[in-house]
Amino acid sequence: MLKVVDKQNKELNTLGTQIEPKNWEFTVTKDKYFTCDDVLEAYLHGKKAGLEDFKKLLLINLSDNINKTGNYTSDIIKHIRKEGFKPESTYLKIETWNFFKILITLPEKEYLSKKFLQIYNFISKFEEKVNGELYRLEISFVETTGLDESFVQSDGFILKHKSSKS
Repeated sequence: MLKVVDKQNKELNTLGTQIEPKNWEFTVTKDKYFTCDDVLEAYLHGKKAGLEDFKKLLLINLSDNINKTGNYTSDIIKHIRKEGFKPESTYLKIETWNFFKILITLPEKEYLSKKFLQIYNFISKFEEKVNGELYRLEISFVETTGLDESFVQSDGFILKHKSSKS
């Protein structure tokens, strides 16, 4: 057993390993010396605490970003309606804590109209304005003819905006 001897020659058992240096003794006390086991234990404890803190921050940021996406979606739907279109449903897909996809459904006639191209211009500018290092949003459209909501869900769009049909 490796033992530590402080300046008063008191033996302190610090390592649980089978090392017994024959020609050496420690010149520091336990309170000034950390064994490999001590360092590893502190690292693992710190890593666990750090991961718990990281998870908490991730959940806070995810929640904030979901709410932000909801507000942006409301603004987008409002703008689309103001331009005379009638979006039927709006879905959200969460890719990561900071990357979101919105899918907006419209009647086929509106979706294929030339006037709808101005909505794409608006969306392009909107995405450019809101996207950054810690937040990314992609918005796409699909026409509703024959659209099966279960296919939308299986593609990962598991949240539906509350104001979709208002």
